[in-house]
Amino acid sequence: MNRVAARLARAVGVWVSVAAWGAPATTTSAPEDLASLQRRAQAGDAQAMFDVGWRIFEGSGVPKDEAQGARWFAKAAEAKNLRAHLWLAWCYNNGRGVAKDAAQAHQWYRAGAELGEPTCQSEMGVRFWKGQGVPRDPVEAVKWWRKAAEGHNAAAMMWLAEAHTQGQGVEKSAAEAFKWNLKAAEAGEAAAMNAVGVAYWKGEGVANDDAAAVTWFRKAADANNTNGMLWLAMSCREGRGGKLNYTWAMAWYRKAADLGEPTAMWELAQSYRIGRGATADEKECLAWMRKAADAGHALAMNEMGVAYWRGEGVEKNEAQAVQWFTKSAEAGNTTSMGWLGMALCEGRGVAKDVAKGLEWLRKGEAAGDASCKTLVKQYATTAPGQ
Repeated sequence: MNRVAARLARAVGVWVSVAAWGAPATTTSAPEDLASLQRRAQAGDAQAMFDVGWRIFEGSGVPKDEAQGARWFAKAAEAKNLRAHLWLAWCYNNGRGVAKDAAQAHQWYRAGAELGEPTCQSEMGVRFWKGQGVPRDPVEAVKWWRKAAEGHNAAAMMWLAEAHTQGQGVEKSAAEAFKWNLKAAEAGEAAAMNAVGVAYWKGEGVANDDAAAVTWFRKAADANNTNGMLWLAMSCREGRGGKLNYTWAMAWYRKAADLGEPTAMWELAQSYRIGRGATADEKECLAWMRKAADAGHALAMNEMGVAYWRGEGVEKNEAQAVQWFTKSAEAGNTTSMGWLGMALCEGRGVAKDVAKGLEWLRKGEAAGDASCKTLVKQYATTAPGQ
């Protein structure tokens, strides 16, 4: 599983397929000049065909030409080169070097899987799991993942863990989920290292062991997995599995934030707000809150809305506040639904629209927000037709 996929993987499973990754990782044969490779390729050497295609597609030592590279992948795939099947399928799936064609992508993934290419097998599992191009069939998905796992595909191992967690296609078993995540972690998959840490932390599928959890969180964090950094920071903050150390927690939050993790930005804002692990600093708090909001963190977007509404740390601007409340509400934050509903009902920072305001308030009420429920009663009598 490449780095792009690893960054998208979540703590308890892999939610991406090869189709969503960047270009597949690959290993070509020993360095050889292009002319020599082309001679072997023209003579029917399938590996040489693939190597020629890869060099041209990537522009490795030659002018980059994705269309010509894809044509060589097709020749290599027709000659049964396994990696060529994966690359050609990826090209069709992403419209790189060829016209985007989901049916062709599926055909080449399937052909590669049937020939034993592990990443293609894992991708077929994902397609059966999600019902992409085939009827949804978790049992068939598990079948393909097992084949891929036998080929040491870490992503397939994590998907097997997810299948056991959900009990789809296989029996529901936390112990089996742990076993497969551990296999993937031992194969070097950073997201799986974090998942193993979470299992030890929560005692799911394995006896609770905070120290072991921290060990795995550290391995994941050292592999640049931001979820591992978040868990490691929390363990430092709580003193579980090691010493209580707010400074270390801040350091891990900062590293995750620098890698673009919104939750880490939010935690840094909170730390600067209360002076935990660093001197309390309202400007730093606001700066990190804005970064978290810009990165799509719903709570941070709500906080920015409140700041602009009240003029706390920024110049008071109700229109700007409403923009933040809208983003946060659309992300599912019920507190922002209350703020947005109130603003619409009163015409503050936005054109007055009681009907729309009540729509947001009722959405928040349905989600269990007590403040929204109170505001519905307050504004319902002012709505047109009431």
